[in-house]
Amino acid sequence: SDGASFWNLATNSRLYDWSHDNTSEGQISQIAFAPDNSHVVTANARTFIVWNTQSGRPLGYWSVDANISSVAISNSGKFVLLGLKDGRAIHINQRTGRRLEVVAHRNERVASVDLSNDGTIAITGGNDGRAVVWETTHGKQLNIMEHHERILVTKFDAANEKVFTADERGNASIWDLSSGEKLTVLDLGKRQHVVTAARFSQ
Repeated sequence: SDGASFWNLATNSRLYDWSHDNTSEGQISQIAFAPDNSHVVTANARTFIVWNTQSGRPLGYWSVDANISSVAISNSGKFVLLGLKDGRAIHINQRTGRRLEVVAHRNERVASVDLSNDGTIAITGGNDGRAVVWETTHGKQLNIMEHHERILVTKFDAANEKVFTADERGNASIWDLSSGEKLTVLDLGKRQHVVTAARFSQ
């Protein structure tokens, strides 16, 4: 299937089946949950849809002018963040339609993105080996976490106080969000364990 299914794990029941279109370009390649689980964003090569998890219905269907490599969504589905293969990140206010474009990775692919719960702080990880934290009102950079290889994963914790980053060589760290200080390096065995997804517990 080229679509996505939304499940209730407690009852092991499938609630909704979601899809973009029936073409090969319509295959869903990116999915992200809002922190409050109220909405989900799905994306294929150049389109994205925000879904309401209570009704299963889409809020709208949007397109962009470059291929999407990563997506994130804030609480209540208000903000969506797109990482694009052409080096841009686009922050979109779903209520007003306002878009903010940021180029923080020297025109290298933006491979991973995440949003704070309220959508006001973003992190993007790029093929340039940097994870960049920025505010979403004007795009001002707040901190840069340097790696030697391209970034694969960026993830905020639930309280939006820490951030996890990992690169393609298995270098994974947890950072203090406000200061940019590296708090710990995970001992994963470099080049043996490459992180492709991460999530903080409460």
